[in-house]
Amino acid sequence: MPKKNDVPLAEQVNSEALFGKKEKLKKDGVTVPTKRKPDDGESVCEVRLCTCGRLSAPPILRFYDYNMMSAQLIAELPSQDNHLPTIVKILNTMVVEDFDCGKLHIEEIKEILLNVHAKWWGPMLHDFPYFLDPEIADYDKLMARENISQAEIPIANLTVVPLAEDVSEPINVTSGGVEVNFCYPRAENSGIVDENMKIKFAEQEQQFFRIKQLAEAKKYEEVSVADLRAYQDYLAERASWKLLFTRALTLCGINREPFNTLEERVNALRTNKLIGVKHWEKYNKFLSGKGAFGLKNEAEFYSDVLSQKVKRSFRFRTYTLIPQVDSGRDEQDEVSFG
Repeated sequence: MPKKNDVPLAEQVNSEALFGKKEKLKKDGVTVPTKRKPDDGESVCEVRLCTCGRLSAPPILRFYDYNMMSAQLIAELPSQDNHLPTIVKILNTMVVEDFDCGKLHIEEIKEILLNVHAKWWGPMLHDFPYFLDPEIADYDKLMARENISQAEIPIANLTVVPLAEDVSEPINVTSGGVEVNFCYPRAENSGIVDENMKIKFAEQEQQFFRIKQLAEAKKYEEVSVADLRAYQDYLAERASWKLLFTRALTLCGINREPFNTLEERVNALRTNKLIGVKHWEKYNKFLSGKGAFGLKNEAEFYSDVLSQKVKRSFRFRTYTLIPQVDSGRDEQDEVSFG
């Protein structure tokens, strides 16, 4: 974790609020209106978020178990390239408070999904692939089927790192005498990017539809060199704009003058020479250092194959923390007749 003195004073990252000092939210002192008050005896899962109310979410959110509406959305996940918009919809069907789960950070979502899983779907995460011997140097041998098994991971063995107590938003980065104000990315951002990309490139998508189909089928002989080059230029432009939209959504303002719309943020990134590469370097260094928080990507578990406890690294994606809702509840649930 980088120390404060690792960077020059003029370029230090701080967490001072955009309009002066911001009073920190109390961990248990925030009241959020509810969408629907739980019925008497109705069970909810209370999640005390590791961000402690210092991002968009309150310190505590409550969730119902997965319902039929969320189960239908879960069934759509395997066919989707971008899972986050659907996961946000799923959580919005479950959250008790009147809160848009698109405002959550992805690590807050993981924390919520783990709590819901532990309360209603059991204390274990199932079928996570791991290497029996992760030290094998030869790639083919490392990836061989006989070197891979499935882990049953106790949720209790997972670690969630809290957001540092002195960190809040906006994240102000000063370089060259210019202060650029950033925020953490939110779960809704990927959906916002997708929608803006569809709007911006609607005509080009129609124009290059046939070439795209042929290129994906690797039928390059049916495409002229000029058309293929034009399509490659189009893909490069798309990638550039996707990065631009993604970065814009983490940009709050310059020198404490806030941006109010996505268009203002995009225009600032394209035309404002006050925003430099160093600002982004310091911001990214902050996110991976002092500003890092959330679920650690490693866990200890018992390996049936190795007959011992082992620790392995895992890529805990949000959708991998959602249970198979059609696989049945655990043994505590009962079915009776008559």
